Amino acid sequence: MANGRLAAVTPRPPTGIVLKHDPGSADDKFYPEGNKIIPKNIADILTPLGLAYWLGDDGNFRKSHNVITFSTDSYSESEVDLLMSVLTNKFELDCRKVKNGNGWRIVIKRSSLEKFRELVSPHVHSSMLYKFLHPP
Repeated sequence: MANGRLAAVTPRPPTGIVLKHDPGSADDKFYPEGNKIIPKNIADILTPLGLAYWLGDDGNFRKSHNVITFSTDSYSESEVDLLMSVLTNKFELDCRKVKNGNGWRIVIKRSSLEKFRELVSPHVHSSMLYKFLHPP
């Protein structure tokens, strides 16, 4: 979620590099008046490709616990709850939130790791496979 962007964006071939926020572009829905937010219609926006970019930006595979953690610390608790509801209802992923300092992080539970892998692996650049393709 670098710069709060979760929407699917087009990488520059062949590198897979994601372009950063461009004021006036389509991703302005994440920056109304310059403030980073999660839009209310995130369920309509977030795709498996978007999950793959999110993993690459702010995801972390915790091998010791066999879970994936997303750094969502800069969002409000209600925005984190909204993201969790999309992960649960749209993608059928079992997740929870954990307190981290003044913010919250989203954890994709071990029970949903294989489902998460199925969703995003077709979209993950080979340089990012270490983030979640460890054996279950």
